[in-house]
Amino acid sequence: MLAVRAAAWELGPDAVISHVSAAVLHGLPTWRTSLRRGHATRNRSSGGRRVHIHVTPLEPDAITVEDGISVTTVARTVVDIARSAPFEEAVVVADAALASGLTSRNELEEACGRLTGRRGGPRARRVVGFADGRSESVGESRSRVGIARCGLPTPDPQWEVRDRDGRLLGRADFGWREHKVAGEFDGRLKYGRLVLPGQTPGDVAARVREALS
Repeated sequence: MLAVRAAAWELGPDAVISHVSAAVLHGLPTWRTSLRRGHATRNRSSGGRRVHIHVTPLEPDAITVEDGISVTTVARTVVDIARSAPFEEAVVVADAALASGLTSRNELEEACGRLTGRRGGPRARRVVGFADGRSESVGESRSRVGIARCGLPTPDPQWEVRDRDGRLLGRADFGWREHKVAGEFDGRLKYGRLVLPGQTPGDVAARVREALS
């Protein structure tokens, strides 16, 4: 956060903090993304040694203010990152933005719609199309990407598992209803919350397997 503020001070009032630096200001996760240099957008290329300047048009409604600093909106920030960052890192940011309610799918799609003819537009549309606000952590977002890369069927995030009487046994990070399969990114911890006195996490897993059979 201090580095972002320093970058904003160095660049002056005509620069808008953007990309991963904007993600930091908006409180979004920046998994595996380097924070060594600040990022800003403006209509001329001169900048400082610590700042990467992106020269591209910014519509007035793509700019907001956070803590007194001009910064790209959450939707524009997500799309900018999706245009330039690897797919997995970009999905982590997009999922978190949707899950937190800081932006909506419509806003992301509108931001993508403004990228016609701009570099990285197809990459951004792919990230936005894949993003899912039901992912509740960086690990879950990464798991969804891994599942897709393995060619497995698309799961339903946050799938509720119930027994034959309809009682809720728990909620799995991922579920394949037609295959009666549940998946967890951090199953040991989550199962631990459902452990009754005298039981082990393995007992909970057995109850889930029985309900799915």
